[in-house]
Amino acid sequence: MLAKRIQDKVFEFQEAIIAAGMGGEKSEKARHLQEADVRLRQLQVYIRMSVNLKFITLQQYEHVSRMTVEIGKLLGGWKKKAGV
Repeated sequence: MLAKRIQDKVFEFQEAIIAAGMGGEKSEKARHLQEADVRLRQLQVYIRMSVNLKFITLQQYEHVSRMTVEIGKLLGGWKKKAGV
C-alpha cells in the first residue's frame, strides 16, 4: 500500500513538472510548479514513513533523501525564476 502511494506520488510529481515545462500562461506554470512542490513534500513524508516502518534501510533512506533534497533545490530554483 505504501509502495503504491510512493509510486503514485512520483508519477504525479513528474506529470506536474512536464505540465509546467510545456509553457502556457505564467499563472498556469506557477500552479503546476506549486503542485510539483506539494507532491515532492508528500513523497518525502512517505519515504520517511518507509524507513520508520523498516521497509527500507537507513542507507537507502539517506540516499533517496539526498536525491529528493537535490530535486527540491532544482524545483525551488525554477519556482524562483518563474516568479512563484
